[in-house]
Amino acid sequence: MKEQGGENHTMPEGQTVPFEQSLELARRLYAEFEPAIRANLYKEVDGVREYSAYPNLLRHFLRRIPDEELERYAGHGVTKTSGDVKFGQLAAVLNILATGKIKGDWAPLKNSGYIDAYISGPFLILSHRDENLVSGKKESIGAVVVNAEFYPLVEKLKELFPDTHIIRASELPDYMELENEKG
Repeated sequence: MKEQGGENHTMPEGQTVPFEQSLELARRLYAEFEPAIRANLYKEVDGVREYSAYPNLLRHFLRRIPDEELERYAGHGVTKTSGDVKFGQLAAVLNILATGKIKGDWAPLKNSGYIDAYISGPFLILSHRDENLVSGKKESIGAVVVNAEFYPLVEKLKELFPDTHIIRASELPDYMELENEKG
């Protein structure tokens, strides 16, 4: 698909996508959105200010949701860097969005009995309510939650992956409330 700057940002959905292809797309997207990403450095985002580069809005907004509700979702915090810290996590989520394949572990968001889902990264993959994540099955992904650092990319990710529910961390409480109402 052609973008305003003439950039072609495409990712084949539903098939095997080499990580290197995801990494290349991540580099292009980051370059395009880097000014907006950097504009949020050390600033308040969604009413939250921390003393780190970007506030952890995943943690902040998950605190507003009762534990018994969080227990009903499996989560995978994207931590992969593949040696490229700056682009690796973005590349990993792009690859997951394209293929549904999740490398690594997932767990309930709360009270797993061992280690809860990782919620300190730039992205969180959520299952549907009362279901689990299944690697390779995109339909098992209920939502992809974007943390503060990559907020500027949310609309672009929605455009690239229109069949996936992609939300900002600040939308988590409303998202889970709607899921709860669905039953």
